[in-house]
Amino acid sequence: MFSLLLLIASSAAADYIGAVVEHDIYFGSDDSSPESLLRANIDMYGELAAVAALNKAQVVVFPEFGLTAARDSTRNSLYPFSETFPAVSTDLVPCTDSEYQSAEHFILKTSSCMAMNNNIVVLVNTVESIACDS
Repeated sequence: MFSLLLLIASSAAADYIGAVVEHDIYFGSDDSSPESLLRANIDMYGELAAVAALNKAQVVVFPEFGLTAARDSTRNSLYPFSETFPAVSTDLVPCTDSEYQSAEHFILKTSSCMAMNNNIVVLVNTVESIACDS
């Protein structure tokens, strides 16, 4: 599996180090569950976020659709990799808030803990599902 972590430093008035990640998405085998694929890809994100933090990056940006191991971008293919997200709140900490500990909020909770544990801003692109009337 290929992963590339590029560190970008700024020499403006304040020092700034950002990390941008490019990686091969883990697609597993034909019988891999969406949950196992999602877990494998987000585990890789956790490792890369830790490396970025060790290199003093303040933010790490992950690629679009980097967690979704769907072979195409159709609604049916992406749905197993989606989750619902709560309304924005300044008091919300999904890593520690008991409301977000279920599998229903796996990406949100895991990304929040990744950021908190590494003291870094984590930018993850994911797919949101929203219930709608037919």
